[in-house]
Amino acid sequence: MADALIRTVLRSFATAAAGSYTWRSVSNFRFMENCILELFRLDDATSYRVGYVWIRQLALVLRNASMASSRGGTVNVKTAKTAKAKAKAKATRDRAKRDKAVKNKAGKEKTANNEQEDEEAPRRKVKSKPLEELMSWQFVRSMYLWTRVVTSVPSLKPLGYPLFMVILGAVKSRLMNLQCFPFVCHGLTCLNRLAAGLEALVPLSSHLLKLLDIVHHQLESKKKLGSKAQAQDDDGEEPGERKPPDMEVLLRLSPGREEVLELVAERICGLFTDHLGLLSRSTSFPELSAPVVLHLRRLSKHCRNEALRKQLKALLAAVEQSSQAVLRYREQLQEPPPAGKLLVLGADATPLAKQRMQWLKRRAEYERSKVEGDL
Repeated sequence: MADALIRTVLRSFATAAAGSYTWRSVSNFRFMENCILELFRLDDATSYRVGYVWIRQLALVLRNASMASSRGGTVNVKTAKTAKAKAKAKATRDRAKRDKAVKNKAGKEKTANNEQEDEEAPRRKVKSKPLEELMSWQFVRSMYLWTRVVTSVPSLKPLGYPLFMVILGAVKSRLMNLQCFPFVCHGLTCLNRLAAGLEALVPLSSHLLKLLDIVHHQLESKKKLGSKAQAQDDDGEEPGERKPPDMEVLLRLSPGREEVLELVAERICGLFTDHLGLLSRSTSFPELSAPVVLHLRRLSKHCRNEALRKQLKALLAAVEQSSQAVLRYREQLQEPPPAGKLLVLGADATPLAKQRMQWLKRRAEYERSKVEGDL
C-alpha cells in the first residue's frame, strides 16, 4: 500500500516538474516535497526500495544523454557497419538506375536525397531527446527532491553516494559550456546541500576552479576586444532595458555581456563560500584548502576585472583567516577528534563558516522576496 502510494505521488511530482519552473510555482513544489518527505518516513524498507529505483532512473537519464552526446564525436561499430551496408546497397541501386534510365537521373537523385533526409531525421530526434531529458526541469527538480529526501531520512543515507555520482556526472557533462551554467549551478547547489546534510566530504573545488577559469578567460577576451565587441553583444538594447538573468528559474543563459559574466563569477564565488565554509569546520581544512588557495591567488593576480578580483581577494582572505583559526583549534586539542567525523568545529567557529551562514541567509531572503513578489 505504501509502495503504491509513494510511487503515485512521485509520478505526479515528475509530471508537474515536466513543465516550466517559475517563482510562482516554488511554493507548490515545496509543498509536494514536504508531502513526499513525510511519506518516505513511514516505512524504511519501502522507502529504500523506492528511492533506489528512482535514483537509478536519474542515472539512466544521465547515461542516455552521455551516450547520445558521445555519438557526435565517436563512431559506434554496429551503427557504422549498418550505415556502410546501407550506403553500399544504395550505391548499387543508383548505378542500376543510371544504366537503365539516364534521362531521369536528376529526379532520382532528388528522391534519393529526400529518402536520406527522412532516414536521418529520426536519428537527430533520438539524439536530441536524451539531452533534452537531462537539461530539463524534471531532472533538476528531481535532484533537489532526492537531495532533501536522502539527507533527511536516515534509512536513505546509504543512497547518498549513488545520488552524488549521478548529480556530479550531470554537472561534469555541462561544465565546460557556459551557456548551461544555470543547470550546472543547480547541480552544484544540490551537491553542497548533500555534503552539509550528510556531513561528508564532497569534492567540488576542482570543478569550481574550472568554472572560474572559463569566466576569467571570457572576461579577459571582452577586455581585449573592447567596446566594439560589447556593442555587438548588446544587440541594440538600451541600458535601462537590460535585466540580469535570474539563474534560479533558468536552465540556460547567453553569457555575451560583461555584466552577465560578472554575475556568473559572483555566483561561483558564492558556491565557493558555501563549499569551503562547510569544509572550514573540519580539522583538515588547512591541508584541504592549500591547493585551492594556490589557484585562487594565481587567478586573482592575473585578473583584470575589478569586480571579480575583489571577490577573489575577499574569498582568499577568509580562507586564510579560517585556516589560522583551525590551526589554533588543533593546537588546543587535548585528544584527537572523533574518528570518521568530518565537521568537528561549530557552524560559526571560523570566519568562512560565518560568511557561509550569512550567504545562505541572504539567498533564503532573496528567494522569499521573489516568491512573495510573484504571489
